[in-house]
Amino acid sequence: MRSRAKSVAVWIVPLVVLAAALALIASDFGNLASGSRGMQCEIYQSVQAHAPANSALAARVAPQGASRCPAQAPEPVFSTTLELVFLAVAGLGLVALFAWSTVLWAAAFAIVAIVVAQSLSWLLFTRAHVLVDAASPNAALAAMFLSGLSARAIAIARMRAALKGTVFHRVPVGAINEIVHSPGLLKLDGERRVVTCMACGIRGGAALAESFAQDPSGFTRLIDRTMAPLIEEAVRLGAMIGPFDAEFFTAYWNAPLDDPEHAVHACETATRITTILANVNERLSHERRADGAAFEALEMGIGIATGPAITGGLTARGGASYSVTGECTGLARRIRALSAQYGPAVVVSEATREAASGAYAFLEVDFLAPAPGEQPVKLYAVLGNPLVRASPKFRALATFHDHIFHALRTQQWERTRELVAQCRKLSGASQKMYDLHLARIAWYEANPPGPDWDGAFRQPVM
Repeated sequence: MRSRAKSVAVWIVPLVVLAAALALIASDFGNLASGSRGMQCEIYQSVQAHAPANSALAARVAPQGASRCPAQAPEPVFSTTLELVFLAVAGLGLVALFAWSTVLWAAAFAIVAIVVAQSLSWLLFTRAHVLVDAASPNAALAAMFLSGLSARAIAIARMRAALKGTVFHRVPVGAINEIVHSPGLLKLDGERRVVTCMACGIRGGAALAESFAQDPSGFTRLIDRTMAPLIEEAVRLGAMIGPFDAEFFTAYWNAPLDDPEHAVHACETATRITTILANVNERLSHERRADGAAFEALEMGIGIATGPAITGGLTARGGASYSVTGECTGLARRIRALSAQYGPAVVVSEATREAASGAYAFLEVDFLAPAPGEQPVKLYAVLGNPLVRASPKFRALATFHDHIFHALRTQQWERTRELVAQCRKLSGASQKMYDLHLARIAWYEANPPGPDWDGAFRQPVM
């Protein structure tokens, strides 16, 4: 509220002062024009009275619209107070629209105010024979609008300059334009909102960097060719990019601006990223490293989680950034680290699956506590769009997975093995994931989880 009040004060003070000065200066010109109009009518009436037969002379001195001159010329009524009252009311409305709305609404208001003022002035003259100058306040109001337009342009330019070089250069252009034209949309003081976080990273990044120990510039070029298009695609699909390095980046949806379909957009970005990475690997397969060795295909791990987070601005050493902090951000990173053991590249939390279930096909792959002391969560692999979800192959696979995890949670070890053996033959089955669960069954048989077990896997404490 303090920043909004300051913003309004910045608009009101210069515009009202300018309008008052213009109105006082322009009133003399308006009075002169109105006085001239009244003088013309008096001359015309005098000619008609003293030289009625000389119609040619009367026609030459008749002012434009002389037929509308009343028989008794009105006494000109000049009210600077009335002009200033109109200008104050219209000016404050214009200032309010500039401060809280858009330039288009301010322009429409200014046009309507000018038309209404001119119409009322004409009605007073024709019906009440009262001459009221509307030109002066209208000119001042037009000057106010032009001044406000210039001030808005300067404010936009300053905000763009302020955002440049901060985290906001990694925000979609559309979002930046919304923030620039409506700064109130950006709440830097901190707020709680539900966001979807995507953690994306190259699997085995440390080992990959070590393999380029003798060619660090080659590693930098490889990462740039790989990560840059992935980040650009995330931004194109509405993400705000968080901190990133050579092998890992995070992206957020529904922050800083509202995105009702944030979970769907995150899943869409993840599937697009896998396609882009496949194209990158295809190009790399036709190239050689500096030492003559072939490039190994890069694998990407993607974890997505949805949940409440605290968002807001942070400043340090004269710079500004925007932070998103919550359990979902940490969960997305841990899911990304775990994704390699399931096979599919994109793994999401249950909250993400629920939010995007109408747009994507999900398959349960695990139920575990991501870290010691954390509540267990169900994890799902993203397998495709609604067409995939409607296919008989996917429905058969999903049914088998439901039976597998039910048998696993109820400690039916042999039944689980039989179902896994049957499911391995289905299209789309992940052999890597089944190997993981069979290894866990062997561990459970040696270390029974107990009758009150909730079915979630917890990493044994060594």
